[in-house]
Amino acid sequence: MPISKNITVDIFAEKSLTVDVFTPNQKVNFPVAVFLHGFKGFKDWGFFPFMHGVFTSEGIALVTVNFSHNGVNEHHPTDFVDLDAFSQNTISQELVETKSVIEWVIQFASEYGWDPGAITLIGHSRGGGEALVYASNDARINKVVAWAPISDFGLAFKDIGKEKWKTEGQIFVPNARTQQKMPMKYAFWDDLETNHQSLNILEAVPYIEMPMMLLHGEKDESVSVEHSNKIYAQCLHAVLITLPEATHTFNAGHPFSESSKFPIQLQDVLVNTVEFILD
Repeated sequence: MPISKNITVDIFAEKSLTVDVFTPNQKVNFPVAVFLHGFKGFKDWGFFPFMHGVFTSEGIALVTVNFSHNGVNEHHPTDFVDLDAFSQNTISQELVETKSVIEWVIQFASEYGWDPGAITLIGHSRGGGEALVYASNDARINKVVAWAPISDFGLAFKDIGKEKWKTEGQIFVPNARTQQKMPMKYAFWDDLETNHQSLNILEAVPYIEMPMMLLHGEKDESVSVEHSNKIYAQCLHAVLITLPEATHTFNAGHPFSESSKFPIQLQDVLVNTVEFILD
C-alpha cells in the first residue's frame, strides 16, 4: 500500500500545512476520505496514524491533516513545542486550510488515483464541528462524517472573562495529558465574535444536503453526546450512531502503536464510517 508522509500542501505564516496520504494498491478511481484532527490534537495523535488500513483495505484512500498552527512541528510531530503558533490559531484559519487540502486533493486526484467526485470529509471533536461547517459551504464534498463533534466552537470558553482575555491578550488552557498551559490569544475569540454567523455550527448544519453521519460515545468525558443530539435535531437526514461504552477518543489513548489493539468502540466507529462512505 503506497504511503506518503508529511507532504506540504500550503504554507501559512511560515508554518506548514501537511498531510499524510494512504492509498489502496488498486489502480482505479477510488473514494478519498480527508480527516481533520481536533483541539489540542495532531495527525500523529494516538490511533490516527494507524487507522488507514481499515480504509485502504476497502478501497478508500485516506488523507490525514496536520493544521499549520496546532503546536507541533516536523521535528516534534507529537509534542507541543510551538506554543506561539498554537496561540495564534483560529477556527477561520483551520477552515481556510481545510479548503487548501480539498483543492490539493482535487488537483492531484489523477496522480494518486482518487475520484475527485467522491470526497468524504471526516473530523473529530472540534475538527468534527469544522467538517460540518465546511461541508455546508462546499458542494465538492460528497459526504461528511463527524466523530464526537462539538456543536459550538465557543462553548468551552463560556466561563472565561472576555474583557480580561481581551485586556491581557491571551489566556492559558490546561492540557491534562502533557500538563502544559497552552496559550490562546484573544484573536481566537474575536474570530468567533466577528464571524459568528458563518462559524455557527447549528446554523450551518441545516444547509448540509449531502449524506451526513454523526458518531458519539455516550461516555464521552470531554464533549457530551448532547452535542451530537443538538446537531442531529438540525439535520434529520443525518445518521446518528451513539456508542454506549465509548469515550471521547473511543477508548483509545495516546501514545498508541502499530501493535496496539483497537478497542471495540473504535472498531465500531471505523467500520461504520467505512460502510457509510461505500454505501
